[in-house]
Amino acid sequence: MRKYLINSLKLFDDICGPLFLRFLISRGRENLGSKRILIIRPGGIGDAALILPLLKELKKQDSSRQIEVLCEPRNRAVFEGAPYINKIFSYWSLADIKRLLVEEYDLIIDTEQSHYLSTFFANLIKTGKRIGFSTANRARYYDSAVLYQQDEYELFNFARLFSEAFSIQKSILLDPPYFYVSKEQEEKVSDIISNIKRPLFPIFAGASIYTRRWHPIRWARVAEGLWNMGFQPVLLGSTLEKEINKKILQYSSIPLVDLTNRLSISETAEILRKAGFLVTIDSGILHIAVIEKVRTVSLFGPGIAKKWGPKGREHVVIRKELSCSPCTKFGNTPACKRGALCMRLIQVEDVMEAIERIIQ
Repeated sequence: MRKYLINSLKLFDDICGPLFLRFLISRGRENLGSKRILIIRPGGIGDAALILPLLKELKKQDSSRQIEVLCEPRNRAVFEGAPYINKIFSYWSLADIKRLLVEEYDLIIDTEQSHYLSTFFANLIKTGKRIGFSTANRARYYDSAVLYQQDEYELFNFARLFSEAFSIQKSILLDPPYFYVSKEQEEKVSDIISNIKRPLFPIFAGASIYTRRWHPIRWARVAEGLWNMGFQPVLLGSTLEKEINKKILQYSSIPLVDLTNRLSISETAEILRKAGFLVTIDSGILHIAVIEKVRTVSLFGPGIAKKWGPKGREHVVIRKELSCSPCTKFGNTPACKRGALCMRLIQVEDVMEAIERIIQ
């Protein structure tokens, strides 16, 4: 149901977005500086996670700044509980939109890369200045429009966007934690892992797009390899990962810890921090691990590794160089005529070798 709503919203945006913008009158106010800032971030968990280092940096530079976020229900949990974010509004809440229409901001930063509805809201809300990416002929709707690079790491794209108004280094130094747990959440995580005698090694195998999936038998073989190395493999995921994690459990010959649908995003981040490692497909959980300084191995198929693959020696990105991949562009992945060959070519041995590299 949620996927249907998201796809419907994207279709509505593609068809009606340009028409809405044509008749839009921007609401402005006197530019008084950058004390009250609205960040617009629709989309999923990955983009939202990669914005957190910049939001925390803005608050660190000036603790009196009021940082507010307009997001979607599917990525709201990324922003909840962060002490450097003052208020959260939802795209899908009429009451929130009504409140925003009477608010006044010094600055609005629209972090959306291609869709139009975020541009519409950025111009509908009163502000002294608007900053956004210049893609999809949207440059004229911002006071400062920034070129978006498809082959640049996403965090660096966001850093260039924010640097239009603030002193931000492109290669921003990570300063975790970015996800915060309450005392009760911390005790919950401790209780879950209290009886585990081996070092944890989390696995995230889920993917909403089928061409990004890797066969559960192969995940089971990776889990067995981790067990033989002395680790305790741990399956992460929400309801969406329930089916694939169930199959991994069936195919595996070693005891796995299944945390499917048992953790919030913040609790998942806590597990990752305690483990220090993660093996995953191209996913939002990957980016949570990266900003929390967790070592990762990630499997890339149709996704753009230059854009989404983490940088540094602590991370290994596995992908096969095919003429047709990567094929995803601005969040849209076309139907594959080769049966997701780019993922099928990745072997268990490739993953285990990468795991040995990040351990060493």
